Amino acid sequence: MQALYAERIDVAFRCYMANLFGKRFKKAPVKKTKRMMTKLRQDLEENFEDGAALALAWDDAEAAAASPLLRTFPYGLGDLVRGSVTADGAEAMVAVAEQLRAGPVDEAGRRFECWRIKNTHHEAAAIVGGSRTSWFVCREGGSASRRLGSSSSSSSNTA
Repeated sequence: MQALYAERIDVAFRCYMANLFGKRFKKAPVKKTKRMMTKLRQDLEENFEDGAALALAWDDAEAAAASPLLRTFPYGLGDLVRGSVTADGAEAMVAVAEQLRAGPVDEAGRRFECWRIKNTHHEAAAIVGGSRTSWFVCREGGSASRRLGSSSSSSSNTA
């Protein structure tokens, strides 16, 4: 279900980000079902005290279907569609964050609301995947429709 939604929303997300940031925006592949399943299992193991037991239940379709937590857990994934915006230094990264946080309507009437920002540029922050990045989890909210979903984009320092 989420993979289908991601494929559907990806075009609007890419157009929106390209309209806002031009050539500074680089699209990334939509998260595939196999990666979603791996990520969900990893999140269960890492984020819950009984994570090992939850992960085992996740692997068993009947046990997962019987658990209200596991039945709804996939809806918490927030980066189904992705991309990056290159920013030259801290001030430019703040400007990108402010623009995404403001949720402007693009020339085609599309809008994404920023729901969450994760910033790993702070010196005390954990480095993810070998680099410091900022993630923005957003929801599409155009004037013609209010389809609920998640997407993220990252802003990386080129300096």
